[in-house]
Amino acid sequence: MGTTPRGLPWPEPSDPVRDGATAIRALAEAIDNRGGGLLIQAEQFVYTTQPSGVANHSFPKPFAATPVIILGQISLGAYTVRLCVGDYGGVYNPTAANFHLIAYHGDSNAVAGDVTSYVGYVAIGVAL
Repeated sequence: MGTTPRGLPWPEPSDPVRDGATAIRALAEAIDNRGGGLLIQAEQFVYTTQPSGVANHSFPKPFAATPVIILGQISLGAYTVRLCVGDYGGVYNPTAANFHLIAYHGDSNAVAGDVTSYVGYVAIGVAL
């Protein structure tokens, strides 16, 4: 049995036809071991923050590992979800199943109470 440059097995023309099922199984297992392929999710949703200004959002379909998340900045009144990471707002603490948002006032102070707003994102990662 031969392999592709990336290590996926395939039957050689000289391999016996009776070994076809074994070759197909080897290919399926090799692909399965690499993960479920690319998963892209895009969504616009309404969020409501906790009193700390933090909101949690779960992906409709979990990823195999933490995806790359591209957040669309949306403002509602004096509140802004920023496009940065960590204590300065935006997406933080992402996992394969969810991520958190921090809402900030336009003056860079954290929201001290519940706020409801809209945000959009695209998440790109490996499917389960």
